[in-house]
Amino acid sequence: MSGELDFITRWFGKYYRESPPPPPERFGRREFAFMFFGKDYVQRHLSFSKVGDMQDFFPSRIPSHAYHSSAYYATPGAPTMEEKSWLGADLIFDLDADHIRGAGGLSYPDMLAQVKKEFIRLVDDFLLGDLGFGESELRLVFSGGRGYHAHVSAEEVLQLRSHERREIVDYITGTDLDIDWAFEERASFEKRFGDRQVVQKARIVPSASSGGWRLRM
Repeated sequence: MSGELDFITRWFGKYYRESPPPPPERFGRREFAFMFFGKDYVQRHLSFSKVGDMQDFFPSRIPSHAYHSSAYYATPGAPTMEEKSWLGADLIFDLDADHIRGAGGLSYPDMLAQVKKEFIRLVDDFLLGDLGFGESELRLVFSGGRGYHAHVSAEEVLQLRSHERREIVDYITGTDLDIDWAFEERASFEKRFGDRQVVQKARIVPSASSGGWRLRM
């Protein structure tokens, strides 16, 4: 191990000893994976049944990167997905600068500020607002690069399948939003000419008591 790599490894080990990483929600049902300094492989299919075992792993093995699954498994340490037996998964929203129009040409601080603005809207207006999740059911984290992640661990979302999760994303992004639903048409003028009746219609602005996209528009 080079002197520089040895220096970094020792300081990471010191950090892990002094600041044990907190376990994620339901950590005993998650698969963990690690990368190590000076190594080019990923060690997968690990699981921990005790918080202490997970926290002891860090200063003893000193990983350079640590990952855990968003999914929960009956046997998270099993070597194959079939043997793991899927139980559910967090609902995760990943908002990155690549998703924000015009953010690509900004400086890094301005880019993050723009992403943060949209992320706050996602959390306040949709996750806490329209969808009604509680603050204790959300975990908000910096991605480490160009954006932020919101992890929803509410019991109601754990067993949602991919198409159901897509429906939630489509709602938040307004995909295929029906203008006839948002702004209902009602007769605003009627006039009869002999046996012919002419009806003019106008769209109604949603009331202030409307919820969701009706109020937002």
